[in-house]
Amino acid sequence: MYPNFYVADVVYLKSIIDVLDNIAAPTEQLLASVALTRTHIATEQNLILEFPIWQLMENSAKEVKKDDFGQLVGELFVEKYFKKLMPELFSQDNLEQALNLFFEFVKQQSNCPNFWLKEDEDNYWFCRIGTPGITCGAEQIEQLVVTMLIAFLQHYLGQDWTPNSINFKSIESTNKSYLQQFSSTQYSFNNQCTAIAIDKEHFQFENKLPSQKIEQQPISRDPKLLITRLLTENYFGVNADANIISKMLNINLRKLQRILSEQQTSLKELIDNDKRNKAQHLLMNTQLSLTEICLTLGYKDNGNFNRAFKRWFNTTPIQYRRVYNA
Repeated sequence: MYPNFYVADVVYLKSIIDVLDNIAAPTEQLLASVALTRTHIATEQNLILEFPIWQLMENSAKEVKKDDFGQLVGELFVEKYFKKLMPELFSQDNLEQALNLFFEFVKQQSNCPNFWLKEDEDNYWFCRIGTPGITCGAEQIEQLVVTMLIAFLQHYLGQDWTPNSINFKSIESTNKSYLQQFSSTQYSFNNQCTAIAIDKEHFQFENKLPSQKIEQQPISRDPKLLITRLLTENYFGVNADANIISKMLNINLRKLQRILSEQQTSLKELIDNDKRNKAQHLLMNTQLSLTEICLTLGYKDNGNFNRAFKRWFNTTPIQYRRVYNA
């Protein structure tokens, strides 16, 4: 069983950064507190480990003294990203079609199967279990998620629609103003999952309720594949080493080494392969000098880079570029 290296789409981090910038918060300082920088949102296709995202939510709420920070992020995410990322999600003929599409959408955003539907006599319950193993920022995460889901449901059920009940997974809410918007809604805390009740008077499913299975997740949970992709995206920085990677993955180094050993690889091999692939790409597809390539790859000097390159390709970088460009 693989460890919980849960990752999410970069737009979640971008939403937090946008809110921090909008309220003139110390964005760089807060990002640094969870070992992130703005470079992590440089490419829309990037993935972000979920643990620092939620830690950033919590740190930010405390720093800016806003109990509704998660709600602010949720509102911005819905208006600026969610609706634009999936315009077809908001243009279906009915809610049933939209919900089925939603389950496909979230598989592209995270490798954690977060959402499902269940029903009782009066309601369908739109459920989210949360990210397993993560407790930081629980209340802020729920504000983000509930804000997003209710905006999505209101698009089909009417802007005046409110749920009969909301069950929160968090133990309590410090943000009373957030709960006041659900004045006609019953709510409870310390539940097994976060769940929003959709009363059957407003909506009836004609077909089988959609469900999610972890095997269906397009984003792999395989540690080797995930670390390889994150290295490719420079998630761990140009000077990535075993200690940096294990710390950012929030896992004991020896445990991580043991897991990768079972997959017939090692952190050293993954880092080396990443540098080799990037070196080859930079020599073949850019006009960067050898010194610039060395700095890009995290080498201290040309000599170290030349020795590594000769080990990889049995030739020097200059000779390799000359032959390729011939």
